[in-house]
Amino acid sequence: MQFGNHSFHAIGVVSRHFIDENGIAYLCGSNGGLGTVMIDVDANPTNPPIVGSYTLRYVHDLYVRGDTMWTAEINNGIFSVVDVSNKAAPSVLATQSTSSNFTHNIWLSDDGATVFTTDEVSGANVDAYDVSDLTDITEVDRFRPPTGPSSIPHNAFVKDNFILTAWYRDGLRITDATQPDNLIEVGFYDSSPLSGNGFNGAWGTYPYLPSGHVLISDIEEGLFVVTPSYTGAAFLEGQVTDNSSGAPLFDASIVLDGNTTASDLFGQYATGTASSGTYTVTVARAGYVTQNIPGVSLTAGSTTTLDVALVPSTAFTQTGQVLDQATGAAIPGAQVQFTSLTGTYGATTDGSGNFSIPGLPGDVYDAVAGKWGYEELYQTGLSLTGAPLTINLDAGYADDFNLDLGWISSGTASTGAWERGEPIGTDFSGSTANPDVDVASDQGGLCYVTGNGGGAVGSDDVDAGTVLLTSPVFDLSSATDPMLEYSRWWFNDGGSGAPNDSLVVELSNGSTTATLEVAVNGDPDESSWADRSFRVADFLSPTANMQLTIRTADRPATGHLVEAGLDAFRVLDAAAPVCNAPVNLQEINLTMTSARLTWDPIPGAFGYQVQGRPVGAGSFKKLNTTSTFRDVNVLSPGNTYEWQVRVRCADGSISPFSPLEIFSTPAMREGLESVSLFPNPARGAAVVELTSLRPGPGEYRILSLDGKTMAYVPVSWTGGAQRLSLDLSRLQAGSYLVELRGNAWSHAVPLQVVGP
Repeated sequence: MQFGNHSFHAIGVVSRHFIDENGIAYLCGSNGGLGTVMIDVDANPTNPPIVGSYTLRYVHDLYVRGDTMWTAEINNGIFSVVDVSNKAAPSVLATQSTSSNFTHNIWLSDDGATVFTTDEVSGANVDAYDVSDLTDITEVDRFRPPTGPSSIPHNAFVKDNFILTAWYRDGLRITDATQPDNLIEVGFYDSSPLSGNGFNGAWGTYPYLPSGHVLISDIEEGLFVVTPSYTGAAFLEGQVTDNSSGAPLFDASIVLDGNTTASDLFGQYATGTASSGTYTVTVARAGYVTQNIPGVSLTAGSTTTLDVALVPSTAFTQTGQVLDQATGAAIPGAQVQFTSLTGTYGATTDGSGNFSIPGLPGDVYDAVAGKWGYEELYQTGLSLTGAPLTINLDAGYADDFNLDLGWISSGTASTGAWERGEPIGTDFSGSTANPDVDVASDQGGLCYVTGNGGGAVGSDDVDAGTVLLTSPVFDLSSATDPMLEYSRWWFNDGGSGAPNDSLVVELSNGSTTATLEVAVNGDPDESSWADRSFRVADFLSPTANMQLTIRTADRPATGHLVEAGLDAFRVLDAAAPVCNAPVNLQEINLTMTSARLTWDPIPGAFGYQVQGRPVGAGSFKKLNTTSTFRDVNVLSPGNTYEWQVRVRCADGSISPFSPLEIFSTPAMREGLESVSLFPNPARGAAVVELTSLRPGPGEYRILSLDGKTMAYVPVSWTGGAQRLSLDLSRLQAGSYLVELRGNAWSHAVPLQVVGP
């Protein structure tokens, strides 16, 4: 058992030491040698003699057990296994590269069969390597927390079967390593208000106190003392095969609780989640029918086996026609696209509005159809069979950018050109620079952004020039009183001197150009999607030759960060009938796994679309109905859901979605007799009073409505009356959920915060 591993950072100096069970101290990066100096502390604690050194390469960190030293050789991006039985003449037994080639930290599992490493760079992982055979060291898994692509791990330690990692801006992360080839996060404490890429936050952690407490040293926030419950993960594993031949299927996608893993060459997969519960598992592969498997029960600390035989899909030709909703006329040149978990297929309609897509596998698809001059139509959950489809489009201008309808990107900048895609977020000093999601209220997940390469914040922002995005021409000559709407993103920071760039949105009618808005550094909506609406006649006369241009630029020799985005473009005519979203949303007949969602009727409605998801899930599930209710039957006990509904009105227009409605299903065995939260709304602090039915370990979390955990605190339920104080001082004004969890039960209480 190790006696110590300590590190001290100073300007220009990094020094680490480790004392093994025999009283030998190993000094890394000292002025006594390039790699590691070994001194015998037991022989003379006040003046320990040097008994050996390892000088082959610079060593940043190490771990020693018995006569074997494991060195993290950061500059070479490797770890080495060194025999130090003769400390005067160490010999290298093996070396191994790590996944991000900057091997910062290393620790050995208690059974000695697995070594865990971290690379101290943006986007790196905790790596797990099977070292049971030093002639065949094999990487078996990698772990990253689900907090974004750019965060940085620092130091990882092993306690029993858990890895505790100080993950800079993402705080302490605890990973179940019972199965080293299937690392699952089971707990965390985010000590830092920052996120993303940066050397801030949790710099170190120490999990070996006799009390069981864990120390977190946060660079900005100070010392935190937490007590983890060390609850094991709920593992899921199995094999994916061909239903006809029984052959294993590699590279099948297995989706559990919003996380995706893939089957290996033998069709086998391994995944899991932090909490016991009942889940829906989705399994998909190109050429096979996607399976959604509800009711999969997972238990913390154990493994559930789920073998899945996928049915081969028979390829067919999907035909159809795209028509004008109002006139029934064919629409030539319309784009039609079908997307499943395994592929995207598309076509353009001919002069009669017909399309034909050969080789389409039988599966469940999301569909989008559109043409400039018509409102883009988006549908989900279509089970296509080849039967001819009729797609009706409403005339107008509504573009969520799921299709390329002819917007033009131009400019002189060296990087950061406007591009259409699913945005990849970047981060600067705790603020989001390039957005990581599109506008939540639109359909699909695509938008236009300036550069979308991800990685470091300055890698693909606008640099050294101007970038412009110009719409196709749109005709407003017959509109009575048109309104133009869009959502835009703007970010400007960093660089040399005060940021002084701008975002300019202009509207032209073919002869005159008017400025709709200018955003500069310090804009109140900076680093967020901002909805904008303008009455066209307030700026210029509507004509048949309207165009929108949005441009930004990076001023020369400043190096400022510049990012912009555009989404949810709409043109509405104020004279058109108003199509309002349904109101009075309710949940009735609520059980652990089902609910009936209801709302007030809209007179003359053609139909309604409901979309819902677990709070924090990545995407909405959309369901259509002609009734004023929709039954859902694939819910999980003790889970919290959000949903909303919109309507296609009698005139064919589509309303916006209603505000989100939130509800929770009963837990499998309800653990609360009573619960109250006050004050609510609250400022700075609140109190939860409850009576729990069963004593035992638990936790509470404060969640934002997009599912982000804002606070996580382990607690011990007393089995009686109990009072919890909630620190809300770091929360911005807004709506949240306080989620209480115990053994096989959970309960969520809405919370409104009016300020820190």
